[in-house]
Amino acid sequence: MKKSLVVVLLILTAGTTAYSQQDKGDVNVTFSGTYTSNKLYSFGQVFIKGGYFVTKNVEAGIKPQFLFGDGFSGTGVGLYGTYNFLTKDAKLVPYAGAEINHSSLKSGGEGSGKMKQANMGLYGGSKYFITESLNVDAGMNFSFNLASNPSEMDLGMIFQFQVGVGFIVGNVNKKKTTAE
Repeated sequence: MKKSLVVVLLILTAGTTAYSQQDKGDVNVTFSGTYTSNKLYSFGQVFIKGGYFVTKNVEAGIKPQFLFGDGFSGTGVGLYGTYNFLTKDAKLVPYAGAEINHSSLKSGGEGSGKMKQANMGLYGGSKYFITESLNVDAGMNFSFNLASNPSEMDLGMIFQFQVGVGFIVGNVNKKKTTAE
């Protein structure tokens, strides 16, 4: 227990001098999850986001997802765009963005079958950089369904808290140029 506490304190102390070095051409990979529960349903989602920094502030990417819940499970994919508000030291990076997602869901039980779900959403949050490339990502997400026929699952409007860990891989193009 004491060793774990010492390691955590060292990481946090070392992280006080760290800051984000995101730049145009960098690649961002984030692993995150959410859980939602109310009177009608409860479900969780796990995301693996892969994004490319079009500029040092603007990130665009793809977001595969895995869903699990009471009586259903599924997979999906989404596209997103994020604007990062870089701070002076860039250790804490607030962001806001929009996304569109499509999911295929399989339900069990009495009304078993396959359903589809499409939704759009807005989100915001902050990335706290522990090292130059490793960050803890926390934010809020508001989405609403685009269901248009009975074969689509309509979960209504959803407000979620999301938590994850992200990595700035670095500028892929810069690494190629330096290697040549």
